[in-house]
Parts: sequence; structure tokens; C-alpha cells
Amino acid sequence: MADQSSGARGLEGLRALSLGERVTGAGCLIVIIAAFLSWSSFGPLISVNGLHSWGVLTWLIGLATAALVAVRSPLLREAVRLPPLPVPDAAIFLGAGVVEIITVVLYANHFSGLNRDFGFYLVIVGAVLTALGGPLAERYLASTAAARRSPAPSATPPASASAPPAPASAPPAPVPAAPAAPAGAAPAASATAAPTAAPPLGVPRRGASDDTTEEVFEAEPDGADSDPDSTRFM
Repeated sequence: MADQSSGARGLEGLRALSLGERVTGAGCLIVIIAAFLSWSSFGPLISVNGLHSWGVLTWLIGLATAALVAVRSPLLREAVRLPPLPVPDAAIFLGAGVVEIITVVLYANHFSGLNRDFGFYLVIVGAVLTALGGPLAERYLASTAAARRSPAPSATPPASASAPPAPASAPPAPVPAAPAAPAGAAPAASATAAPTAAPPLGVPRRGASDDTTEEVFEAEPDGADSDPDSTRFM
């Protein structure tokens, strides 16, 4: 169970690496292994591996670059903290691959009279992969930074996607017109006309003619202090 859990953790850590880091790590692994193989030979009995002359520097560069990739992995990122480097990792990967290629060329110049074996060509492949991981890592970092700067999509739907507008209100019902009055008929009195106020007691009321005057005296209500013989005069 412990071996399975450690293997699963290592696989997850490998997947967490960017494409550039994977390519550089594979190139460094090839360089480290190729250093122990034969790079040059002279006849069937004489062979020279990569741990001679400039090949030693090639091997050391491969080790250092592989260590940087391992430290940047999620497995060792929290355990080992490096100080801030003056250049990004992508530039380091590219520079390490270029320097490895230069050291391989210098090695070939040093052993110019010998034949080239399989290890010599294999280390060139590893150096090219190490350098190629630099641009790939730079592209990954640029895309990640652009994704972080882009605003997050808003969860609020746009105004056009809101609830549909309420239907228009129905037009008011037409009011039926009053029937027309017949010709020659006097207009009816308005139902809202104010009632005519009765004149106060003791005030003379004039009739239709100005010559006749009608005085109206109302009897006082029962129980009032008045003369019982009071009468109403017309």
C-alpha cells in the first residue's frame, strides 16, 4: 500500500509540471545517462565515455538543471525553498541546453582523431531537449499570467436575459354615452345640484311677484319657553 501511494504521488507530481519542465527534465536525464556511455572509440579495445575532458562539464550541467526541475516540482516545492533567482527558469533551461551543446562540440574537438559512438549522439539529443524546454516553459508562464489578469466571468446574467417584460395593460373599457334628449324638451336638472337652503325664521320670503310678501313664522318646538297661544300667521 505504501509503494502504491508513493507511486501515485510521484505520478501526480509529474503531471503538475509544465510541458517545458517535462521536456527539460527528460533532456537532463538523457544527458546524465549518456555521460556513462562511450562517446569515442579507437578500435575495438579503446573507448572513451563522456566523463572526460569537456564531457565532465556537460554532465555537471545536466545534473544541476535536473536538480532545479526537481526542486520546482510539487513534491519538493514546499520542502526545499530556493532564493529568488536573477533570471526565470525558462532562461536557465535554454542556457543550460546551449552550454551543453557547446561543451559536446569542444569534447569532439579534443578527441578529433577518434570515432564517434552512440553515447556522443545521444548526449546531443539530450542537450537539444534541455534547450527546447526553455521556450516551452516561457510560453506556459505567459499563458498562465494572461489567464490570471483576465477578469472572471460574472455570474449575473445580462440585462437582455432578464425576465420578459410585463404585457401591456388592456385599454380602458369605453364609457357608454348618455342618450340624447328629445328635441324641445327642457334639460333635466343636475342630480348633483345643491339643495336650496330654507330661509331663516322670521325672514320674509318673496314669491314670484315683488308686490306680495309672505311672512312665515314657525312655531317653536315643544318644551321651549314660549307662549302656548302663539299661532302661525300667514
